[in-house]
Amino acid sequence: MHPLFNRHPKVLFGSCLLSLFAAFSLPIAEAKDSAAAPKGPPIFKCGQSDYRIYQSGDKFGRKITFFVSMPTDSILKGINNRARLVIVEKPGAKLFSPRLNSTEEFLKEYTLDRWTEANNAALSALRNSPEFDKSKLLVIGHSDGGQVATHLARSNSAVTHVASLAGGGPTQLFDMSYNASGAEQQKQDSSQQVERVYQTWEKIKADPHSITKTAWGHPFNRWSSFLASSSIDDLLHCKTKAYLVHGTADTSVPVASFDVMRAELTTHGREAKYERIDGANHGMTIGTGRDKREELPNILARIIEWYLGK
Repeated sequence: MHPLFNRHPKVLFGSCLLSLFAAFSLPIAEAKDSAAAPKGPPIFKCGQSDYRIYQSGDKFGRKITFFVSMPTDSILKGINNRARLVIVEKPGAKLFSPRLNSTEEFLKEYTLDRWTEANNAALSALRNSPEFDKSKLLVIGHSDGGQVATHLARSNSAVTHVASLAGGGPTQLFDMSYNASGAEQQKQDSSQQVERVYQTWEKIKADPHSITKTAWGHPFNRWSSFLASSSIDDLLHCKTKAYLVHGTADTSVPVASFDVMRAELTTHGREAKYERIDGANHGMTIGTGRDKREELPNILARIIEWYLGK
């Protein structure tokens, strides 16, 4: 869990640096008294909103912490007491830790499968509660979380809706090679730069579980899991309704990755809703200085209406 959690508008689905990598939105069961929430779990204050804190075990023997919004909370536009927001804590993250992303525990947990399973554990625990409508479940992720979200949708049929923001489409190896090529700047040594990316990938494959060897700012452990999968493949192997968003000014995950995904899904007859937002960066901000505009709240509002309105 990130130490800036109390800045909820960005952290709920936030940027690559701030993200709690995925979130669920569960409709409240109409047949139940939503005010009759369990008395046991402690309450965590997030700005003006309250969350109940839960823990659940998972198949790796971990305790997964997740936060469930109170019935009357409407922290995001469009929920209006129609759903609950659930935030799953990153495994290995410690509340208010100044070394969030560098502890040995966190680095060991930083894999696609282990992050996906953390979300699965929270989902399973919630689905066993009579408080929620089990017929409808949205999973939202941003950046790495976008890939976690599609991976979860593929592995768990309970997920009826999935939204990925700046999560890419093909393997992240494509993103790394595309960025290295400097396609936008037409670099003179682009072929050499791309070749170095693939040479690095070979080194990662030779020691895939290492948390001490790093590439592109992350340990081999992380890359070996995320690069071996893709949101395109996930979405082609599930029927979950999908909402996919990307900004054209994203310098972390190139918009070309989004374009490849849309082309692949379309040619395979896989339906999805797409938003290609002109000028939006990786954090879904448009412009700079006085002209800066945060587009993320509006995107989330549209996703929520797409989910709850149908």
